[in-house]
Formats: sequence, structure tokens, C-alpha cells
Amino acid sequence: MSKRFLSSVPSLLILLAVLAVFGRVLGNEFVDWDDPQLIWQNPNFNPPTIAGLAHHWNPTDPANVSMYMPVINTTWWLLAHVADPQWRAGMFHAASLLAHLLSALLVMRILWQLVGNRTAALAGALLFALHPLQTEAVAWATGLKDTLSGMLALLAIWQYVLLLKAKDWPLQRGHGLVSLLAFALALLAKPSVVVVPLMLLVVHAGFSRRYWWLAMVLLVPWFVLGAAGALLAKLMQPAIYVDAGALWVRPWIALDSLSFYLSKLFAPVHLTFDYGRSPAAVLNDPTHPLWWTWIFPAGIAVALIGSGNRAWRIGGLLFVLGVLPMLGLTAFVFQYYSTVADRYVYLAMLGPALVLAAALARWPGKPLQIPTAIVLLTLAVLSYQQAGVWADSQTLAAHGLAMNPNSFAALTIRGATYPRQYLQAVTDGDPAAVQRILAMAESDARRYLTLNALNPIGYEQLVWTLEKQKRYPEAADVIRRQMAVQLRMPKPMQRDPQILQQRLEQQLNAAALQAAG
Repeated sequence: MSKRFLSSVPSLLILLAVLAVFGRVLGNEFVDWDDPQLIWQNPNFNPPTIAGLAHHWNPTDPANVSMYMPVINTTWWLLAHVADPQWRAGMFHAASLLAHLLSALLVMRILWQLVGNRTAALAGALLFALHPLQTEAVAWATGLKDTLSGMLALLAIWQYVLLLKAKDWPLQRGHGLVSLLAFALALLAKPSVVVVPLMLLVVHAGFSRRYWWLAMVLLVPWFVLGAAGALLAKLMQPAIYVDAGALWVRPWIALDSLSFYLSKLFAPVHLTFDYGRSPAAVLNDPTHPLWWTWIFPAGIAVALIGSGNRAWRIGGLLFVLGVLPMLGLTAFVFQYYSTVADRYVYLAMLGPALVLAAALARWPGKPLQIPTAIVLLTLAVLSYQQAGVWADSQTLAAHGLAMNPNSFAALTIRGATYPRQYLQAVTDGDPAAVQRILAMAESDARRYLTLNALNPIGYEQLVWTLEKQKRYPEAADVIRRQMAVQLRMPKPMQRDPQILQQRLEQQLNAAALQAAG
């Protein structure tokens, strides 16, 4: 066999593995969890126009308040030219799948440069590619912000590693420029990759035999760019309605989050998109061992340090740095639901991949290779099953509530499906289905309000349900309840009082007409 063919076999294996495990996401629908407002109901993509694209590159545009990610929006804008985003989700899922495949290939190349063993690098890349924690980012259309930003960040890391290996200045300069450009694009895809310069510093200090302290000088442009990206993200996405806890308790929240990620790394079961581990939920739960969960990550840190294996220590640091922005040391928007989420470990999985590759490079025999193959196969099966959870909104919501019965995020997703189900039942002329759908919608809305009475979504769903049942006086009472708690709601969630008053008058007028016969 030719040397070129043998060198392409690992890449082919990664391609086949990724397609076998995650290929099913190509048949997934959009889900009612950010997909509507960001993609298929985004007016800038329906139809895609130059003016619409300009909105997403304008930092002051209200459309970018939740997150400034013009590279992701540009990708979706381009996809909207070949796939109507209102109806065809497959093309958007294909983009996430492709970005994940490229990320896995980049991980393999990084590991090969760092550990010098192609088989070990392949195993590490497969761990990165097939671990169930990666499923959320790959199977969710909106998860492109994680897979694409991760791919660009890994490209920056790979090019920097090649810079360290290069012998002459032109090559070093070329790799350095590509690395810096990739990092800039990654920041414009998702700001949490701001940690890349720190990851580069760790890699440089750990693996380069040159004067590693020169990394502080070499990486100045990366740190400057990262600081600018972090500042822009802070200005664009203030977590103004998140209670992240007092400053003194945030390190405990961060260690608790790190312990959670490590537990899912070793036992990736019962995964979901909303774990309900917000700072308030953790602090107010007397059964939660917040003050003791630090023991798990501390124990792993001691084991890695005591191992004497440099690559393992670096892998551990890369994992921590990868999730550092989202551990809870600083407030961020999603903490309204949960501090932890599977997609936050996407880039951080480079660390465990390095640990596995270094272990296989150190002990290359079958005693370690066989159990590694069994573990990777098990992870592949779990990821395949988890990818099916994201098939559609109803499946996702049902799974979310099974994993976390108090997930008002899951109730939000299921609630968004009821108007479509209702319309279909009316069109089909099926009164029994209409009544069943309205009963379920009302039950979910009331349950939502018991879990979160300071979010207008529950009120609006309940009003819609009661209105469809022509229970106008009850709908008016719900609007009055919403108006009574309006000022206690976080400001971004407050509704215009005039609109609420108009809705109240509509329900009262409908009730009066109903009473008059």
C-alpha cells in the first residue's frame, strides 16, 4: 500500500465514525429552542438580503443583543440561499455536522504533532468526536455556534503548534498569521473562545523546548484580540437578569460546575439541554453538596500532577481552560436556566483527547488499546441515541422533562408546539384532538407558572389556551396576574403595559359579548 493511502486511513475512519453516529441529525427538524428566532423565523434570512446580513455585522443592532456572532449568522445567511430556512432544516444540520467533522480532523492533527503517534492521535480524535457531551452542539441547528467556533479555535491551535515546529521564519510567520486570523473568526462566531490564548500558552510552555517564556511575547496579539473580544461580549451580552450569586460564593459554583462536567465526562448518561443548575437553584437546595463537590476535581488534579506525565497535566489544564468562561465565575445569560450545559465543553474536549492520546503513546500495546476501543464504541452508541433526542421539539421537550421535571425551558419548547398542533387539528376537523391539545397546553402553562411566575411565557400560553376555549373571564384574570407581577419581572422580559391593557380589554369585551348571548 502507498504511504499516502496509509496516511489517509485515520481521516477516513474519523469520517465514517462521525457519519455513522451523527448522520441521523440530517433528518432532524428545527426545534423551538432558539432555532425559530435565530434561523427559520429570522427576517434577515427570509429572504436573505445584503441589508439583512448587514444587520448581523452591526454591533449596535438590537438583533445582536443576545449574542454578537456575525460569522455564524453569515453562514446561516449563505445557507438560506440554497435551503429555505422556514422548511428545510437538513442543510443547517449538515453545516454543524461538517464543522464537527473538521474539528475532529484538526484534533487528530494537533495530537499527532504533540504526542508523535498516529494511532494514539486517532484514538484521541475519536474520543473528541464521539463523546456524548458533544451531541448537543452537533444535533442542534443553533449549535453551529459551538461547532464552528470550536473548529476555528482548533485551527488556531493547530497552526500555532505548527509555528512552534517550523524551522524558518517565513513558515513561522505564515502559521502565526493563519492562527491569529482563525482566532479572530472564532471570536466572531462565539465569544467564549476567548480562552484560546491561554490554551496556546499552556501548549507552548508544556511542549516547546524553546524558551517557553517567549510565548508571553509571541502571544501578545492573541491576548490583545482576546481582550477586545471579551470586552465586546460583555458590552453586547450583559447578564442583567441573572443572579450569579455573591462574589465569594462564585468559586464554589465554578468548582461545582467543574465537578459536574467531570462526572459527565466519565459517565455520560442522563444528558439533557437544561439541568436546572442555576446558581439560585444550587444555593437554595439543602440536599446539594455544594461545599463538597470540589473534592472530585481536586482529586483528579492531584492524580494528574502526581502522575509525572507532562501531557496529562497539560490535557487537564486544557479541559479546565476550555470551560473556564462558563463555570460561573462571571455571570452569563444562560445561567437563568443553568450554569452548566453540554455544549460548553465542546472545545474543552481537546484536553481529555490529549490525555487519552498520551496514554496510548506511552503504552501502545493491546492491553490498553482493546479497552479503549470498547469505550469508544460504547460512547458512539450513547451519542447515536442522544442525537435522536433532538429529532423534533416534542421529542426534545419530553426528554428534557424526563431528565429534569422542573425544567421550565422544556415546557417552553413544548408550549411553542401547541399552536401548530391546534391549527392542524382544526384543519383536520378533529374536535377530540383539539380538546386534548388545549387540555395539555393549559396543564403545561399552569405548571410553568408554578415553576417560574416571573416569566411572561407561562402567562401568554395560558391566556392563549383559555381564549381558544372561550373562557374569557379566566383569561382576563391571568392577564391581571401578569400585570400585578410585571414590575418584579426582569426588565428584558417585561411586556409593554399598554399592550397588556389592550389584551385585557379584548378578553373583557369577548366575555361581555359571550354573556350577552
